[in-house]
Amino acid sequence: MMPFHPVRALPPEEWDKIRHIPPFDTQGLPNPELWRPLVVEIDGQVVGCCSIFDTIHWDCWWVDPAHPARAGVFWSLIQAGRAELKSIGVGVAHVVIPDNRPDLAALVERFGFQKAPGTLYFCVP
Repeated sequence: MMPFHPVRALPPEEWDKIRHIPPFDTQGLPNPELWRPLVVEIDGQVVGCCSIFDTIHWDCWWVDPAHPARAGVFWSLIQAGRAELKSIGVGVAHVVIPDNRPDLAALVERFGFQKAPGTLYFCVP
């Protein structure tokens, strides 16, 4: 059995302890209202860190495939969604495109979405 190391939520006033850890070392510290870093410390030094954070999932688009102005309808939804995200102070939202929908991936890329690096995994607590 592996040894258990105590983990604690790092309060914002102690976030300087993780300032040197990627991605914080290059992108700055996150918004404490949305992020909760968890750390393992040994002798007061952070030796492990992960973060639980709130995220915005922007999905469930639908446009009638028979509608002659499909692209215009989709564009209107994208513009309104971006405005809504800005109005609530969200800088980044994520979208999940099914592997079997390269057409949808191409469409969102055409409208300015960027493919994220890596592969999305999920956990059910």
